[in-house]
Amino acid sequence: DVERSRGLGDVYKRQIKANWKPALLNSFITGLVPVMLYVCCTFYGSMAKSQSGVFIVPEVICIMIGVVWLMMQMYVYPQIVTYDLKYKGVLRNSLLMAIGRLPMTVGLRLLALVPTLIFAVVSLLTPYFQYAVMIYALYYILVGFSLDRFICASYTNGVFDKLINVKIDGAQVGRGLYVEEDDDEDKENEEGAEAADEPAALPDENNAPSEKE
Repeated sequence: DVERSRGLGDVYKRQIKANWKPALLNSFITGLVPVMLYVCCTFYGSMAKSQSGVFIVPEVICIMIGVVWLMMQMYVYPQIVTYDLKYKGVLRNSLLMAIGRLPMTVGLRLLALVPTLIFAVVSLLTPYFQYAVMIYALYYILVGFSLDRFICASYTNGVFDKLINVKIDGAQVGRGLYVEEDDDEDKENEEGAEAADEPAALPDENNAPSEKE
């Protein structure tokens, strides 16, 4: 992409133009999920208390759908920017991977809650609430969101290599993994660059062909 464009700025523009619609649609749905969960839990919860306990079943189903949707988000955006898929295909793949890799998916989501859990413990059990707020805010302003996205992207790229890229002809697999051949290729590239930078040898005057008189 960089070679065919006028720079990274042009690459970003083209990627934003190509992906903003599915990304915006997914963000809109994700923003509605908490509202829908609140409405459903409030409605079915009140119905379960006033009429029948059977209404607990749809309440639990709504909660499960919301949780699964949130777990799917780990796989949605990397697919949007990586593969030429319709939004329906992105959701289908994300659902299958979220369920198929359920332990790791849940584990990474719980790992993202560790800073918040530490903040809650320090705030509630110690008199250092103000310092906890400052450190918590600085953490997310500086590195928190980026670190979470980096960890999730590293994991999802590995999942894509195993489940998607192996089914695509010509797709590179294991691009983020270190192998010994990388050092050999880098060394060959450096030697080739050094050889290209060396000036060409001038012909020897004694052995140079002379012009006919």
